[in-house]
Amino acid sequence: MFLIQDASAATFQVVKSGNWNDPATWGGSVPSQIDNVVIPMGFTATINSTIGNSGTITNFGTLRNFGIIHSFGNITNSGTFTNFYEIYNSGFLTNTGIINNNSNGIF
Repeated sequence: MFLIQDASAATFQVVKSGNWNDPATWGGSVPSQIDNVVIPMGFTATINSTIGNSGTITNFGTLRNFGIIHSFGNITNSGTFTNFYEIYNSGFLTNTGIINNNSNGIF
């Protein structure tokens, strides 16, 4: 017999500035690709590897990408989002903040 449990997204919020893949940045564990994440004003999340996201990334602070983002969900930027490498967005991007795409960045 197999038990299939409903996968549901959790919401993670940055509690201290740091690397996306550092559990301390999120207060104990790293969000999965289905989770929703919030970066509050005054905090910075730095992506330095490849991440996938089918949930929602909501940025009120600073999001810095030195890795690869595969987004199938929603990205809402009301802060500063700086891309140094690659973003592949198949979802929705809403921007009321600042987006910087550096010369080597692919967006």
